[in-house]
Amino acid sequence: MQNEQVDKSRETDLQRFLLKTIPYMLLAFIFFMYAAPTSKLANIGFYLLVLLPMLLMVPSLIKDKGYGRYIRPFIIIINAWLLLMVVGLDAEWGTFGKKVRHAFYVLVFISTIYYALSSKQITVNKIIAYMFWLTVAYSVVSMAVYYGWYGRSLSARLVPVLRLDSPIFVADILSVYGVSLIYLMLQKNKYLQVFLVFSVILLLQYFYNARSALVALCFGLFAMLMMSRMQYKKTLFLIIFVLLGGYLFLSAYYGNLLHRGGSYRIDIWVSGIEKALGCSLWFGCGLGGEQGIIIADRNVFQHAHNIFIVHLINTGTVGLLTLLVPLAYIFAKSWKGEPAIAFGLLTGIVALFFDGKELITNPNSLWFIFWLPLAQVYWQLKTSKIL
Repeated sequence: MQNEQVDKSRETDLQRFLLKTIPYMLLAFIFFMYAAPTSKLANIGFYLLVLLPMLLMVPSLIKDKGYGRYIRPFIIIINAWLLLMVVGLDAEWGTFGKKVRHAFYVLVFISTIYYALSSKQITVNKIIAYMFWLTVAYSVVSMAVYYGWYGRSLSARLVPVLRLDSPIFVADILSVYGVSLIYLMLQKNKYLQVFLVFSVILLLQYFYNARSALVALCFGLFAMLMMSRMQYKKTLFLIIFVLLGGYLFLSAYYGNLLHRGGSYRIDIWVSGIEKALGCSLWFGCGLGGEQGIIIADRNVFQHAHNIFIVHLINTGTVGLLTLLVPLAYIFAKSWKGEPAIAFGLLTGIVALFFDGKELITNPNSLWFIFWLPLAQVYWQLKTSKIL
């Protein structure tokens, strides 16, 4: 009897310890995603810093009604996507099993965000600043290695080093958290800091040469200025978009912003939609069959370069609606409280309209562009009782 009481006491102490350390584990995992030299090591970081602590927390998770209410919509929607992906699967159950594992990882990541924010040891605003400046530091290191150590010309497109090696997605992360950070600074009338952050974003975007990130940045800033209530809104709107217009003009003619043309985007999107409709209007193609996109001139692309079209192909109209409707509802509710990260989430969604393969994946940069902002917005809405 005494041994049982000791075991329960130890279990409680362990869970209390985990609750205190989860916020720092989350921040360490995010840092490791930047610092890990390979995707395999980044995955190991996820297993040790996020997955293992949350598995040890299972007894507390089961009893926590607040957590249950928070995570339930994510579980329902993601499981619905998994069921829709079974369409056309045939005997490729190994592929489906891998997707189930990835869905579990995403849910664990969202759960970690919930407990990290609920602990009040870190806040949404601190995560915004952390993500932005960590990405800036990572970009500076990448520039030193790529242009200095490798000796590449400054006119060459910057390719980031280590795990997050996509110039497009790193530039997207800059836009997502840059817009949110600018909003926070405007709320405090820190105009000099706004100019600094804005200048840093534009400088790094020039080297990353990611047009989707620039479009997302413009859209995010426009939405933020139009939807928010702040002083000198019209003046800020004019200044920011004069600077953006001048920047785009100079980048187009003195950089390599337009050298790659349209990158077949329209052709890929049209072919992707045709592929989805050719399988099933309601349920898409699932995980079965050929996953590539073939355009009119017979060029083959791995995916549709549009997160919504990819989702349409995998889950059909039903799956796409289960993505779009909750997002529209969350944005409609967000404007009441104007959470800064809601503008970041909107920026990320615009960026993923031009790139992005799938929503359910192993730990990668899309988690920071979509799932991290979404989980934070939803947490703020739940804790403020707007939802």
